[in-house]
Amino acid sequence: MQAFVLCSLRCCVRQTWAEATLNVLTQSLENFGFADLYFNTGPPYVISLDIQGELANTRTMVEAGGFATDLAFQEHVQTIFQKTIDAHTQAEVLQRGADSAVRLGHTCASCRIY
Repeated sequence: MQAFVLCSLRCCVRQTWAEATLNVLTQSLENFGFADLYFNTGPPYVISLDIQGELANTRTMVEAGGFATDLAFQEHVQTIFQKTIDAHTQAEVLQRGADSAVRLGHTCASCRIY
């Protein structure tokens, strides 16, 4: 894990990887049944989240060079999904992100998401 963190702190954001990650997330969540619910869940959690809007804002940040490192980008995306308080969604999103990274040729073994 320490090797992953050190490598991630040194890895600059590759815009093509970040955009591909956002494409996967956006397309994966197009038919996500709870997306509308997250706009205003009500008690007891009171979640107000526009997932697609957050991903669109993240894309704008990527295009503007708003992330200094790959880790900063990953943490930002993770923060969006942590707001859902849904372990199932988090696990699925992380796996798809890992699959996307492998398909895009992410070769640094210590940087891969496991």
